[in-house]
Parts: sequence; structure tokens; C-alpha cells
Amino acid sequence: MSINSDELNFLVYRYLQESGYVHSAFTFAYESLVGRADLATADIPPGALINFLQKGLQYVEIEKELEQGTGKLVNGLSLLSASRDGSDAMAGSGAGNTTGSGGAAGSGAGSDPMDTSGDSSSRNAQTRGGAGGTTLGLAGQAKGGAAAGDGAWVAKEDVTELKGHKMEVQVCAWNPKADVIATGSADSTARLWSIPRGASGLPAGNLASKSPVVLRHASMENGTPELKDVSSLDWRPDGQQLASGSYDGTGRIWDVKGDLVQTLSRHKGTIFSIRWNPSGTYLLSGSVDRTAVVWDASSGTVLQVFENHKEPVLDIAWRNNETFATCSTDKMIYLCEVGKQEPLTQFSGHNHEVNSIQWNHNAELLLSCSDDFTARLWKPDQTSPLRTFHEHTAAIHHVKWSPTQRSLFATASDDATVKTWDAETGKCISTFADHTKAVYNLAFSPNGEYLATGSLDHTLRIWSVKDGKCIRKFKGDGGINEVAWNHTGDKVAACHMKPSKSLFIIDFRK
Repeated sequence: MSINSDELNFLVYRYLQESGYVHSAFTFAYESLVGRADLATADIPPGALINFLQKGLQYVEIEKELEQGTGKLVNGLSLLSASRDGSDAMAGSGAGNTTGSGGAAGSGAGSDPMDTSGDSSSRNAQTRGGAGGTTLGLAGQAKGGAAAGDGAWVAKEDVTELKGHKMEVQVCAWNPKADVIATGSADSTARLWSIPRGASGLPAGNLASKSPVVLRHASMENGTPELKDVSSLDWRPDGQQLASGSYDGTGRIWDVKGDLVQTLSRHKGTIFSIRWNPSGTYLLSGSVDRTAVVWDASSGTVLQVFENHKEPVLDIAWRNNETFATCSTDKMIYLCEVGKQEPLTQFSGHNHEVNSIQWNHNAELLLSCSDDFTARLWKPDQTSPLRTFHEHTAAIHHVKWSPTQRSLFATASDDATVKTWDAETGKCISTFADHTKAVYNLAFSPNGEYLATGSLDHTLRIWSVKDGKCIRKFKGDGGINEVAWNHTGDKVAACHMKPSKSLFIIDFRK
């Protein structure tokens, strides 16, 4: 038995992806060219790399016992101590313990490989002692405010489960005009699902799963799909077309029947984000290849390539039909305009990669969040931040403005908390601390009264923005990649990481 470099690269890629390091996974895959390797990957189980390392440690234990002739296994070998030539240092507490200080590794074959939280109980105790605002803790009590409320668990039989994907569902997007949701998966397909009106549950899931429209992003070779994970989805504002970005660097435009309208070929690596402008005439895409590209949606031609960033472009946001912002792992944000090659404004201030950006409702302020533990507020004509928001104790993955309250926004962080803020005063309003692992995504309801959050602790939670009470919660089979409300605000979708291959939709108002 042997392993080649392509196989090892794929296992590392999958480990990063399963651990929630989505940006790192795509960057590694791009640089290692793992997508071009001739590999049969459909049946690779979750946690394969950890399992191989564990078995290797067991082999080293047996080898040491044979060398020493003691008749006893050398207990306590860790991955690091086993790799030191001639060392008897016992750095771990058992052959099955592979958790390092970085917090990403699993702690055995049966452990959750996506636990990046470390000691969640002590961390939550720290975050609940933050400087300001109302903190809603694990016991359901608000420190200095009203009771948080424990929330009602939603039973799995009351959830609409959409089945059909062969691998995990990575992204989802509701049609803005209809009861249709699009999903994008690591199985190289996107799917359009018509969701029955009325209550969610097993009957609705069975009905919706019968005949989804399948949007294939790769051909089948030897019965195995090429590695073209669907990484981004966005509906045109009128709901008549869907744009998708994928691992192979290709963008695609589809109609509501599932027919391919345009193929957008220019990027040389994974598309992290693809977005329509407000009028639906242009598409903007940001890629690991460090570029942002503006496309004419009607013809599929490139209008302009922007090469401002020195590292992968992680997120993009239109300000209006002609101007937009981009952010990157290079710590920079640029404001650009179609037709002009040089940026209008260069925003600098973050000390680590910038993960997410969003304009407020009148496009006068830009919000950003970063791995430097901060969110920052920017004016279009100022290069330095107008305000910096501290209090998180780990990387912030996602930021969202309230759709109805002018100065309210929310942040989701690796410190297992969600915070709401007042942009005018800079103060933290509330901290939601019921999650036990990193919170990767959040979304406001259309009326702005509720906030849905998805975490690596496998749970979806819905909160009242006004009083901080947890209204509903649901636990799935894996960490949550994305959460999304439908346009009427009565259903919330969540796509889970491995081992799940389904999308789950819960009713909010039953």
C-alpha cells in the first residue's frame, strides 16, 4: 500500500474543508492543482486524514515495542513525539488524541473534525464578561437584561429535508420572487427545489425531493464527477436567472427551467463570490486567482478585469449598478467603478484577512469583518475606518446589516457568539452566547425582527432581535455552512457540512 502526492493533497483539502477552513481549503486546492488529479473521490469518508494518521501512530507504537522488546505498547505517543527520531517524549495522552494547540484536529476516529472552539465552556464564560451590551448566555439568562429564553427545539419530523445531493450542500439561495430554493454542492451540481406551501415536515420534503431541477457543473468520468464544487449562488433580482460560481473557476448563468444560458470563462481558480448588480445587467465575480471580473450578463462577455488585490478575493458587494467593493486575504478593501481601472478608494486598517463586506441600505456606509477579531465601518471617500468594533475574541466570519433598522448590524464569530451593534454609537447591543462552537453564518429576517444563526455546533438558532430570546432551534447532522430566509420570512433554510448531504428547512411561523 502506498500514497502519492495527489492523494495526500486531496486528503489535506478535505480535512481543511471539513474543519470549516473554507478559504484555506480552496486556496490549498488551487495551488496544489488537486482538481486536475485523476482521483476517484466520491466514496472518501469524512475524517479520512485523521484516521490514516491514527493508524500510523498505532503502527509506530507496535514498531517501538518490537524494538524495545518490552512486551508492552508505548502508550501516549502523539503525532509530534512519534516523528522525532529517537525521542521518548510523550506529548499526548493517548494514541487516539490528535488535538493540537490550533484546535482544528479531531480527537479520535469518532470525533467531530470541525471543533475549532477549544474549551467552549471557558470561552463562553469569557465572552459573556464582555465590555458592553446585554449578554445572553448558555443558561438562557440575560446579564443586565431580560431572560434570553431557551427556545423550542424543532423535531426532525417537522423539518423539510431536501434529499438528492451526493455530497455536502455548501451554499443555498432562495428565489426572491417564488417558493424555490437553489442549492450548491460538492457533488458538482446545483439544484432548484420547489417548496410546497404550508407546514414543513416529512411530506413536504418527500414531495420537493421527487423532481428537483439538476444543474450539472461537470461531466462524469469513470462514473465519478470531476471536482467542481459549487461555491457561490445568486439570483437575479427579478428571480428569472441564477448565477453560480464553482471550484473550476467557471461562472454560469441558468434560467428557472435549469437551462444553461451563459458560461463565464476567465478566472483561473475557485470563484468565492458571484453577485448580480441591482438592475441585473452585470455580474461581478471574485476569485482565488486574486481578480474580480465584471461580466455582461446578456452576452457572457468580460467587461473588465480588476487586478488590485495581491491575494484571493473573498467577498464582493455592489454599491450601485456601476460601483462595487472587493475584499481579500491581503487585508485590503477596494472601491471600484466599471470603466475605471484604478480603484476609487483603498480602504486599509484591518490586520488580517477580510472575510465579508456589505453596504447599508442607502449605500452610504460599508461594513467589513476580519480574522483580526474586528468589524469596521467605512465611508466611500475615506481610506481609514470611520469606526472599529471590538469585543469579539476570535475571527469574525460574517457581517449583516438589518434590512429595517438603519444603524443596526450583526456579526458572527469563531468565539461562538453573535453580537448586534449600533453603528452610530459603536456600542455592542447584545451578545448571543448559546452556541458552543464557531458561528459561521447569519441572516436577518426580511422584516428585521429576527436573526437566524448557523454554527459548527450543528445547530440553527432563531433569535428575537428586540429582546434576544431564542425562539426556535434545530440540530442537524453537521456544522452549518449557510442559513437563508425565504422572501416571505416564514421559512429558514440551513445547509450542513459532512456527513449531511441534505438541505433542511424549518417553519418559523406555524
